[in-house]
Amino acid sequence: MDVSSTPEQKNTHMKWAMFFLLVSLLGFVDSTYLAVKKLSGSPVTCTIVHGCDTVTSSSYSEVFGIPVALFGSLFYLSILVLSVAYLDKKKGRLLQCAAKLTWVGLFASLYFMTVQAIILHAYCIYCIGSAITSTLLFITGMTYLKKHKKTNKESSVPSSKNT
Repeated sequence: MDVSSTPEQKNTHMKWAMFFLLVSLLGFVDSTYLAVKKLSGSPVTCTIVHGCDTVTSSSYSEVFGIPVALFGSLFYLSILVLSVAYLDKKKGRLLQCAAKLTWVGLFASLYFMTVQAIILHAYCIYCIGSAITSTLLFITGMTYLKKHKKTNKESSVPSSKNT
């Protein structure tokens, strides 16, 4: 979407961007909470499920000494920044980039949910929340890309109506 987009298309893209922004903000807060807890050595309080401490203190909670939650924070921050940049610049490529980036979060979440279920036999509610958030971003991103591709094809085909 560039300057030649219709007001309706601009409004639709704004809604997509706002959704990306809000969901990535939730993921960012969740992951940053876990990262801060990990870096400070504080235990994570679990309320609904039991096992947060098992998950967050396991060897799977770090990569090269860096908390995986910090990588999650950076992932969500990237989506958030791309969304804000789109809202500022109105460049469709920014939303496309955000949408394409969502597969990273999905695959990371699939991996870590598998680790919790099969290896650790423990669950962290914050990790589950992050998995839900990244899955929601992925579904939204793929839907956006599919609709955007369809819209581009429709707008590039000349009208065959006779006048």
